[in-house]
Amino acid sequence: MALATWVGVAIAAPKIPSSSSDDEMMKKEPNMTPRTTTKTTGGTKSPRVGTGADPDDSPTSPTSKNLPVKWNTTWTMASAEARKNDKLVMMYFTGSDWEDFSKKLWRDVLSTQMFNEWAQKNVVLFLCDYPSEDLMKKQNPAIRSQNERFKQKYSIDKVPTIIFVDCDGEPYARCTYDQAFLRNDEKKGQPLKWLAIADDIVKTRPGKETLVVQKSFAEGTEYGKKHGLPFLLLITHDQSQKTLDANKALMDSQKFIRFVNRTMVFMQWNWPEDIDLSKGAAEFRKFVEEQKIGPAPSQLVLYYPNKKEVKYKNIGWSPTKVEAIRKGLEQNLPKFDYTGNWVTDFHLAQAISVQLKRELLVAFTSMDSSEWCQKMDAEIFKNEEFRAYAGKNLVLCRIDFPKTKPLAKEDLDRNNRLAEVYRVMGYPSVVLLNDGGQKIGMAKYQKGGPRPFLKEIDELRRKDFERRTLMSDQVEVKE
Repeated sequence: MALATWVGVAIAAPKIPSSSSDDEMMKKEPNMTPRTTTKTTGGTKSPRVGTGADPDDSPTSPTSKNLPVKWNTTWTMASAEARKNDKLVMMYFTGSDWEDFSKKLWRDVLSTQMFNEWAQKNVVLFLCDYPSEDLMKKQNPAIRSQNERFKQKYSIDKVPTIIFVDCDGEPYARCTYDQAFLRNDEKKGQPLKWLAIADDIVKTRPGKETLVVQKSFAEGTEYGKKHGLPFLLLITHDQSQKTLDANKALMDSQKFIRFVNRTMVFMQWNWPEDIDLSKGAAEFRKFVEEQKIGPAPSQLVLYYPNKKEVKYKNIGWSPTKVEAIRKGLEQNLPKFDYTGNWVTDFHLAQAISVQLKRELLVAFTSMDSSEWCQKMDAEIFKNEEFRAYAGKNLVLCRIDFPKTKPLAKEDLDRNNRLAEVYRVMGYPSVVLLNDGGQKIGMAKYQKGGPRPFLKEIDELRRKDFERRTLMSDQVEVKE
């Protein structure tokens, strides 16, 4: 298959919704009850055979030896640096010695002092180079193999491409030459518009999550039963430093944390000493005996509280293979029979969203006191057009704040925490989350039935898709 220079429609830079846009909602939109609380295109299909010129001889190459900032070429180093400094990794996919747009982007933007000063403060730089055939033969085989894996993982169809990812490789934003190039009205060495886009990506990325850990087996079992969720136990028998470090690395992984927090209940459980006669030790021994769990240095056990059975065990897990751990757990999660109905349990709704790989629409309402909530429910949510759309594309969750029949304190506290997290300032407020738990926007009541509302939801979904994935029909491939 021959790969040709990419020519197509420029992708508009998808702006990740910022928190300030939520503040403007109350100012611009009266249809809400206030909440009170206690073109330039470029790029080439990659990889391809080029001229064979040595990039080290060219100032347009990111592989030259005199770089103002460090570009990592091994993911292990970039990931470790990003984790240590709590930064995103800016992955740059390029054809350094043969592709004209890659050379131009490096010369006009990425090698400038302004970009490098910004990069030193905000990101970890990572280079994925696909040089000409002659130079590729000189490339370290391990680096070449790594870059090929990333090309497949992130669907890299053209160079140059820039992807911002976290330390676990989870993508947050994807940009092409069309967003990063030096504009005609910008001074040489001052790529201000690109830096504004990159800065917005860095500043609006989701914050670090903390792993939710149950205090006891009894508490975790009760929570799992109540919410219909499985219980993941990290059972540790070996207390060596190596095992403890591996446990910590796993529990610090944002990819692991986000998946576990949304789909299950979690607890770390240490194998008790023989002389331990405590109630907790007796509870542990009874559990491992009933479930036929033998000692292992450290093992992940997925337990179904409602069925009182272990569904899955992973004894040989590694903290460097979080994706493999996630897949093993995902394959053994309970299958939800979701029919498009409204769910009032947010944790359960998140688990369904992850399993079905659908966006989660969360409606914050006060149905018994807000006229606008009642209008939205009657004109939009109960309309057959909305129900049909949601049944195919969304998971629906309602978080209600009734006035006539107050919630129990535990439920009210939980709902208030959610409202604060998603910056809800009035009812109705609709928050849209992707299946990774990221907030991708907010919607509001609109007159005219479901169509204007669904148009807004569809646009938010489209922008999030473009932000995370390059659409295949924007790439020209010639046989």
